[in-house]
Amino acid sequence: MRRKLAIVAIGAFAVTVGLAEHSPVPSAPRKTVTFAGGCFWGLEAAFRQMNGVTDTVVGYTGGASKDPSYEQRVDHLEACRVTYDPTRVTYQRLVEYFVEIHDRKIVDRKSPYLGSPARLVVFFQNSDEEKIADGVKAQLPQPDAMQHSPLIEVLSESPFYRAEEYHQRYLEKHGLASCRVGS
Repeated sequence: MRRKLAIVAIGAFAVTVGLAEHSPVPSAPRKTVTFAGGCFWGLEAAFRQMNGVTDTVVGYTGGASKDPSYEQRVDHLEACRVTYDPTRVTYQRLVEYFVEIHDRKIVDRKSPYLGSPARLVVFFQNSDEEKIADGVKAQLPQPDAMQHSPLIEVLSESPFYRAEEYHQRYLEKHGLASCRVGS
């Protein structure tokens, strides 16, 4: 009888250990941040390469009109909403990366992305994020007199409208590396 109980106890322990190995590990809560700046395809492709980024969605934000589309985005900016694991990448690092991937020095104003649609914007969700984004912005070098430098704006998050499905992971789906004109 003792031997049977021991085998049953060992078997129960093995089953319990086996379940623990295959149980989903609770993940850290995810956070989101939205960036706007020119082509949303390029933003998405750049952020998808970053460690700690778990998802991206392209869409429209910053305008007053409801339910914009690519053809009817009138007052909205093309944007990328980045979902990230804050235990692997910080909000500050994401903002710094956003700044790094944009050429802020456009000589003689020659660029396909000038004007409102190309505004560089970091959207914040709380006062801590606002302080961080403003701090990164304050560290940027000032442009010289011969350069046009799009200002990076730090704005409170506004409604985000997911772009049409064909825009999601567009560059990846089409085997393209960049949406930059002329590169």
